[in-house]
Amino acid sequence: STVETASHVRWCKASVAQTFRRGRMEQLVRELKGINTAPEIIQCWRAQIASVSGEGDGEADTGPICGTLGINRLLGDARRHQSVLSWEGLLQGRVSNLWTQVQAYHEHRNRQETASHGRRRPWDTQSGTT
Repeated sequence: STVETASHVRWCKASVAQTFRRGRMEQLVRELKGINTAPEIIQCWRAQIASVSGEGDGEADTGPICGTLGINRLLGDARRHQSVLSWEGLLQGRVSNLWTQVQAYHEHRNRQETASHGRRRPWDTQSGTT
């Protein structure tokens, strides 16, 4: 049996490979939600990873969920920087440091809405981006 490359695993059309990729994507989303990742980051990463993996099912990344000017600018900056690093690079651990600014904006916005937020560890520590 030959060793499959990461690229082949991401693009393989076999149903078992597609099922595996979808399961891993759902696991990633659950874990990101579990560490209170901004929904804008989850939405963007999910769409981009699906695209890189040949899993794009017509589900377009429609941009930020909340649509405020601040989050739009930060999200655009992070997306562009991640594109320079490459979205496939994200899967290999090359994560733009600009995502932490999107997350900080999300946390600041939520901190104003809930007093219990301060009890959680900072997102960048949990996500491994520092």
